[in-house]
Amino acid sequence: MRNQFASSAFQVMALRPQRWALSPASGRHAPLLGMALIAAILLCGVRAHGQATWSPIVLVGPGYVDCYTRQVVRTSADVVYVITNASGFSGGTAVASVRVYKGSPAGNPTSFGEMDSTHRPANAVRMGGVEAKLAGNDRFIQIVYEDIAASQTKYVKFDTVTDTWGTPEVVGALNGQNTLNRYMGKTGMALDANGVPHVITGGTNESMYYTNRVSGSWSAPLAIAGSSSHMHPSMAFDHNGTLHVAYYDGTTSMFYRNRNAATGAWSAVETISSNVSTSQSDESPSLAIDSSGRVLADYISGDFTFHYKLARRSSANTWTDISPGTEVAGHGPGLYIDGADNIYALEGHDLSLIQPSVEIRSAAGVWGAYSILASGPPTRDGSASARWDLLWPGNATNLDTVNMDESGVDSLGNHNGTTYYLHAALSITPPPLTADFSLALPSGSSVSITAGQSASIGINISASNGFNQSVTLSCAGAPTGATCGVSPASVNPNGGSASAQISISSTARSTAALFDSFWLWPSVMLGCLVVWRRVPRNSRRLRQALVFMCLAIMTVITGCGGGGKTASPPVVGGTGGTPAGTYVLTVTGASGSQSHSTSIGLTVR
Repeated sequence: MRNQFASSAFQVMALRPQRWALSPASGRHAPLLGMALIAAILLCGVRAHGQATWSPIVLVGPGYVDCYTRQVVRTSADVVYVITNASGFSGGTAVASVRVYKGSPAGNPTSFGEMDSTHRPANAVRMGGVEAKLAGNDRFIQIVYEDIAASQTKYVKFDTVTDTWGTPEVVGALNGQNTLNRYMGKTGMALDANGVPHVITGGTNESMYYTNRVSGSWSAPLAIAGSSSHMHPSMAFDHNGTLHVAYYDGTTSMFYRNRNAATGAWSAVETISSNVSTSQSDESPSLAIDSSGRVLADYISGDFTFHYKLARRSSANTWTDISPGTEVAGHGPGLYIDGADNIYALEGHDLSLIQPSVEIRSAAGVWGAYSILASGPPTRDGSASARWDLLWPGNATNLDTVNMDESGVDSLGNHNGTTYYLHAALSITPPPLTADFSLALPSGSSVSITAGQSASIGINISASNGFNQSVTLSCAGAPTGATCGVSPASVNPNGGSASAQISISSTARSTAALFDSFWLWPSVMLGCLVVWRRVPRNSRRLRQALVFMCLAIMTVITGCGGGGKTASPPVVGGTGGTPAGTYVLTVTGASGSQSHSTSIGLTVR
């Protein structure tokens, strides 16, 4: 049975009356024993949830959210914005739109209002795949969505200073329009350490593809999924620049891949689980990363219990089940990890009360009590979308999450749901702020050269928390005949940022040595013959010495690679120089005991 202790004690007793029956022997002390038992339960709940104090649920406005994307942000001034998809659930004739709601007051908002409704993205069919992210102190919320009417994925910025929409730009075309099915989005977004958006998207008639935005334009799309049925890419970057993605295969499996920051190469597909609920088509997964860099992904169990399942990746193709107890069952699972590595298993709704719920796993690995976070009416039958980003965590003492209510949906799909906001004050002790620096290369940094050529690439050194020390830069991993250096070799970001240039040079391969050794043998033989003819015929010992000397010279030539066609075969494309191949250069910045590294992929042709 579910442990509903986080609700009022009276509600718990009403739901589970048989668990509170007292024996006749308890006599006149029954009321006192009952009160003591209730108090003990409530105290246990407080201890289990000491790190989170939840506020009452708040109405946001029309539109729905998806648990596999992140649709709530918090600015550096602690202002909360919620971005919704106001589309009909099953087609319909209502105008579809993407909406931005601003919370008031800052910190823990108790009301929301839509901003710049005049310029919100809209069409007469539907929207899909909405995700919103905010990079640190940036004033602009970056938003990606599917414009189904235009068969395009679009990207737009919302200005939190003026509270106005920017002009949408096209990310790419969608092959196939999802005009009828709710929540069937294939679009997700993550921001790298430079705040650059990386997007995965796709239409109903194609697999998902990856692209990123560099210098104002989108890279050529790269297919990363094997079927047009694959959907719901939940994305996040780690501190090494690796992009991690979990997604649903459309049947009973949850998959995972990652993208190497240095080479841009995608890993092989891993199976997180092959026993997931087919209800995943309108929910899940939600991916997050802990402070140790371990990836976590949630989903709903495929055994028809609808239990919340959580898997953690320890190494390639190794996923460990760390799910909460069987009391956690519902729909629309979300995932959040706080600054102390406590894990929050969020659900859009519990199965019995149809309200959002949570269970918290401590950093030590112990699950706490199960909590219902709201009461009705209305019931709230929707996805849990929590604000979380490892690279851009924002205020660590607040947990912001949204879910939605499906009540009132009509058969024509004209109703577009209603979103609600939940806030939790986290009483964790955030890690102390340490003055530090970070290294950042252009997105997907890699260099391709022909042996003999040179190349250069810029690197940015950014300070955090007032860091103002010199950083010594170095580059290692260059192959034979190549060099890699950084200029200047030392920089000081002085609380801001500084830049340096990485220079890569290589040595051309040549066939000159082959030609030299080819002609060396005949030259030596000719010289020996000339000397032989000048030696008197009766000087037998002198002639023997000459033969011995000539043979010795030819042996030396052979050992050094001479002898024409009898020499060791040269490297393809020539001899010497920098060998062809793919290499990884490691750029390191060091300052005292602090050291950070990043990688560049080098291909030599």
